[in-house]
Amino acid sequence: MVSDRIYKLAKRLAKKSNHGRYRLGCVIFKHNEVLGLGYNMLRTDPRSPDPWKFIHAEFHATFGVDPSDLIGASAFVYMERVKSGTIGIGKPCQHCHKLLAQLGLKRIFYTANKELKVLDL
Repeated sequence: MVSDRIYKLAKRLAKKSNHGRYRLGCVIFKHNEVLGLGYNMLRTDPRSPDPWKFIHAEFHATFGVDPSDLIGASAFVYMERVKSGTIGIGKPCQHCHKLLAQLGLKRIFYTANKELKVLDL
């Protein structure tokens, strides 16, 4: 399950996002110890020809984390709509889902409006 501390941390991280519609924060943790933190953001150069215009929160949270530490860890993704400030569905996209599974995470928790959902990997 996701502790209140992890939930609040992901929510705070989402506030750092510069996305115009959705703010996402991701915390990767194991035994309630935080391993990685991330939020979605615009690429550094908006003129980049790369089709990925944003860095996803899940991908960002893996930066600088030793891959061996991620084995058996869990992730929590919090999503908030910018205009209304309401909680949205933070389910990872298929690419982030695949990335986290390949890195050895065992579970992804995410917001789904007013409830939490779980994906077992």
